[in-house]
Amino acid sequence: MHGFTVFDNNAYKGVRPDRLDRIVKAEMREGIVPLASIVVLQELLARVRSPDPREAGRNRSAIRKLGVHCLVRAPASPRINFLIPVDSQIQRLLSGKAHPRDTEMLDAFGDMVRVVTEANANDPLPEIAHDLSAIEAGVAKVERAYVDALQLVAVSELQPNRMKRNLEYAARIAQRAKEFYGISFSPIEIVANVIDIAKITSVGFALRDAIIQEIHAKGGGHAQHGNSVWDEEVVSSTSSYTAINGKTVILVTEEKRLLVAAGVADASDRVCDVATYEELLGLPRWNGGLEG
Repeated sequence: MHGFTVFDNNAYKGVRPDRLDRIVKAEMREGIVPLASIVVLQELLARVRSPDPREAGRNRSAIRKLGVHCLVRAPASPRINFLIPVDSQIQRLLSGKAHPRDTEMLDAFGDMVRVVTEANANDPLPEIAHDLSAIEAGVAKVERAYVDALQLVAVSELQPNRMKRNLEYAARIAQRAKEFYGISFSPIEIVANVIDIAKITSVGFALRDAIIQEIHAKGGGHAQHGNSVWDEEVVSSTSSYTAINGKTVILVTEEKRLLVAAGVADASDRVCDVATYEELLGLPRWNGGLEG
């Protein structure tokens, strides 16, 4: 049995509160610790002020479920258990220690979960308005940059060696972490750790590689993949090499493309849909339907 679990965006949106409640109880029985993905939460927060009431409502509901699922019920200081994003994992791998920015980031996101959870359906969320504006702008910027990068792929010659593509991908992730944290990792440090980085991000690479192959074959279609950047990040929550304190991490998703990518990366046992996860927990088949 896995030691940790991460639900993605669509898993939280699709699972009903009563269904999640029985999952939480089963996880407690099995000693599985749910972790909230910063990437998942960020994408949800970017849409809680959507002008479309249904979209805003679904995202707020998903955040509430994330808050219930990943809550550490300590009497003195209840908090959300987070899984740090890939950039933070790479920074720790290269530097050997956590960055102070990580603690600030987790505290800020945990407080935003509290605010959304306590708010009513139509609350404009003034307490976190500044943070939400920054997240909305950041999410839009990242999605545009991702689509622009894919557009270049459609007209570029592909590296034929998959292993080289994998290592190039890992090196780009390391460079991104370097820029985000403003820390100077030498090329030698990155090269010395690039294989370990490639292992950590192996499922994310498999997803990105499949998208690139598809776009290159079609000669386009990149514009439809803005949201794929978040799929790529969240699927890097786990791999066949990923462990926390010696225990494995399982990602729960309803996104078929992520399940396929996990298979390509030899990590099918680390990524599954909600129904399969319930089977692993020993729960009977759910017959109550999905969240609307």
